[in-house]
Amino acid sequence: IQQIQRSVIHYQRGLDRLKGRWQDIGSNGARYRDADHPYANDLDLFGPGSLFELITRCQTRLGEDRLANWFGEPTDRETILKRQQAIQELADAVETRESLDVLQPPLKETADQNLLQTWADKPSNQKPVWLMFLVTALSVASLGLLYGAYVGATPLSAFIGVLATQVLILLVYKPSLHEEFVSAEILHEGLPVTVSVLKLIENQSSQTAALIEIQDRITVEGKPPSVRIDQLQRHINLLSNCSRNQFLAPIAIVLGLHFHLTDRIVRWKKRFGPHVSDWLLSIGEWEALLSLAGHHFEFPRNVFPKIVEDGPTLDGTEMRHPLLERESCIPNSVSLN
Repeated sequence: IQQIQRSVIHYQRGLDRLKGRWQDIGSNGARYRDADHPYANDLDLFGPGSLFELITRCQTRLGEDRLANWFGEPTDRETILKRQQAIQELADAVETRESLDVLQPPLKETADQNLLQTWADKPSNQKPVWLMFLVTALSVASLGLLYGAYVGATPLSAFIGVLATQVLILLVYKPSLHEEFVSAEILHEGLPVTVSVLKLIENQSSQTAALIEIQDRITVEGKPPSVRIDQLQRHINLLSNCSRNQFLAPIAIVLGLHFHLTDRIVRWKKRFGPHVSDWLLSIGEWEALLSLAGHHFEFPRNVFPKIVEDGPTLDGTEMRHPLLERESCIPNSVSLN
């Protein structure tokens, strides 16, 4: 029912944009305002009622960052043409835009997927093999002695002795374990939507160069990036429960879960950390292109500029600002070379 309600909201927002009632219904990009930018403020690129608010369909901070960057930074002719081709390909992807807009969970202002890159770049140290072997051996011994005490084969004091050893080792390594836990836990708010957007990208079939490049960046051996990040998310969530759930905490100590889950998270970083930048870049570019494609679909009269090889030159006929109503806006023609 919630997804149906979000679909209704998605199409209602589309109708509102067509009727000029799109203000205050989405992210306005106020965080990207720069008083020293040569044209952003004059053209109302960011802030309430801005071009950014009209165009963005992004569900991650990655997409918003990329779209804002494209609005404010120049690029070369080849890149512009590749983006235009990708936008034309995505323009009719109505169902894809709906799928992005109804994602659960929806975009949160506090969620910043860039933290995953910061975390991946931060070095981590794996616990020594002997320590992991010791933790595992103590867990096996603890479980065996607990069962033995239950059936009356061993004294309960034996189990308590091993458990005390486990607690002591946990206390000795608590600072380093806690450091890894805290640095990973701040990611959890932004990971679910990251996984969802990656699944959408992975399921796309692309024809144009820019979209093919995006797909190539997320192509890895074995399982796709969405599955890998979902694995990381599950490790972090379980480790959080071990630390905060009073019912799970004793079991976690007996099973050595603080050590094993931290080790899995560190191993994940070591194996997939080098790929994270490509994955996040792909998400950002894809969402930015999809946002521009949505605007192109809804406002086809807002044409693409023709980028000439010889320049610089500006030759515009009856140009209008896209934030002004077409019926009341007075067009202007400009020629500069």
